[in-house]
Amino acid sequence: TATFVTSPPAIPPLVSSISVELPPVSVFRLEKLHELFRQCSDARSSPNNHPLSVIDERTLRTVLYRWIIRASHGSDSFLDPVIPSWEDEAYLKEYLQRQFISESRRAVDDTRYNVNVPSIEVLRDAGASMSELCLSLAKEVVEFRSKCEQQVPPNWTDSNINVAGMEDGNNVVIDWSGKSRLSIPLSLFNSLVRRHVGQQNRLMSAVFSAVRRHEIIAAIADQTEMVCHLPPQSVDFLSKGLNASLETFSDSVSVRGNNYFCAMFPDVDAAFGGLSPFGKDSGSVESMLTRSGASVIVVAPPENNASSQCCRTIVDMVESHANVPLSFGVVLSSDCFVNATRTLSADHLRALDPRLCGDQNGFISFIEVIPAGSCNFSKSSSMFLLIQNEAGKRHFPLNTSSIKDIN
Repeated sequence: TATFVTSPPAIPPLVSSISVELPPVSVFRLEKLHELFRQCSDARSSPNNHPLSVIDERTLRTVLYRWIIRASHGSDSFLDPVIPSWEDEAYLKEYLQRQFISESRRAVDDTRYNVNVPSIEVLRDAGASMSELCLSLAKEVVEFRSKCEQQVPPNWTDSNINVAGMEDGNNVVIDWSGKSRLSIPLSLFNSLVRRHVGQQNRLMSAVFSAVRRHEIIAAIADQTEMVCHLPPQSVDFLSKGLNASLETFSDSVSVRGNNYFCAMFPDVDAAFGGLSPFGKDSGSVESMLTRSGASVIVVAPPENNASSQCCRTIVDMVESHANVPLSFGVVLSSDCFVNATRTLSADHLRALDPRLCGDQNGFISFIEVIPAGSCNFSKSSSMFLLIQNEAGKRHFPLNTSSIKDIN
């Protein structure tokens, strides 16, 4: 029997300034993403040599996911956080062109794929066409969001926009006006309730939009073999072994226990205590860490620019704050590196930050290379390293028995 779920008091105290994405906007974005995939599929089956006909679905997913990571960790403004849409249209076109060319070369080098590689000129045309399509779809989302926001009062609530939650067995079903439903385990709902720091009367909408966003990202990352999240058991082992209290490249749905987390999408995760992406130019997370110290589980984003930015931030912090206990357990996959081979080595770290190699790397307390096929969170070769300053080594000694269980 379904039972109506009310919104309990938020803990910690309410933060009324946190914005919440309206559920219809989340639904509309998903429709536009389906349209993007559908147009690419139609182009591949078209006899008219459409520019997008050379882009297979795996390449599309990989490039989309990589753009999402780059955009969320960068400072360039965009129209939408999921659909490629930097406002600098020339930059977007050039980026997509480079990505398609890079992915075609990667497919040639990977013996698992038997492909005929299009010419660079054809791939440039595909990048230009994809840029136009994505910008058009993102602008539709922006216009739809604007219309929705104009139609609701400034102090709207869940009940104003017909969003309600119903407990149904071991699940909670959140319904928006009978047009879209979202079902999540009761345990996840309770976790989100406990973390919620936004307005109580917008809780259901906040849950709906956050969960929907992360479902979309997981679906895009699926079949790309790129890291989306560490398995829960691995995070638990790392939390215990490192005495860690902060997770990076995480979200309100996957964060474990009472850990804090850095979100890729603060626009939907701030309502649940999500912090800015680690290493982002704003530096708000780094300022918090250098004031009090901490042990952090760092999942380096599977995109070279963002992972380099992440590693530079870590090394800067341990070098410049010797008296603040800082410890970073860093998980790296081969996607963090440009054209990395399937077997990583310590020498690859030079590409992320030269200070991680040679005589300067005294702050690396532990390093382990995990061969391809031996890791439960990546099919490619991966690496774990522990970066600490002297104060961090004293306050957060390594528990090797827990660390060895992460893979």
